[in-house]
Amino acid sequence: MKKVLTTLGALASLVMAQQAFAADGTVNFTGSIVNAPCNVIIGDLNQTIQLGQVRTAKFTAVGAKSDPQAFGIKLENCDISGTNPLTKVTIKFDGDPVPGTGAGASELFGVGLATSAAKNVGVEIADYRTNTRIKNGVPSAVFNLAAGETTLRFISSYVSTAAAVLPGTANATAQFSLVYQ
Repeated sequence: MKKVLTTLGALASLVMAQQAFAADGTVNFTGSIVNAPCNVIIGDLNQTIQLGQVRTAKFTAVGAKSDPQAFGIKLENCDISGTNPLTKVTIKFDGDPVPGTGAGASELFGVGLATSAAKNVGVEIADYRTNTRIKNGVPSAVFNLAAGETTLRFISSYVSTAAAVLPGTANATAQFSLVYQ
């Protein structure tokens, strides 16, 4: 009898031990190791810029824009010293273009292909310093790096590509990549 109880106790301990190791969730670690003079701060790697609700009446002609919203990408730990220092950077934004052949459609970022998406409008990203459009898939003008920290500043807005903008969701996505010089 004692042997049976010992065996049952061992089995119960084994079952309880397995329950103690059941997974309740997952932790994912992401990042990259870069050979660059700076790194992008974590908070600026993935951003959401609120362009808000804009009335279709705001777009009175091709190229009409919504009010711009400023945003930045902050670089930190910039080391621009050394024998051949990299002291400049360009940024390239890539995303889906606006569908169709409207004015500037290929330069802007499309707001989606869903049936509920706004039509004849895209998102523009411009250099804050000059208000010059940074075309989809084309590197920006050069930014100078400073030792320590540098913030690359931009503005974004909706831009009409046809005379009539149709309402709907207007969410766009752009990935960015930095090229140091």
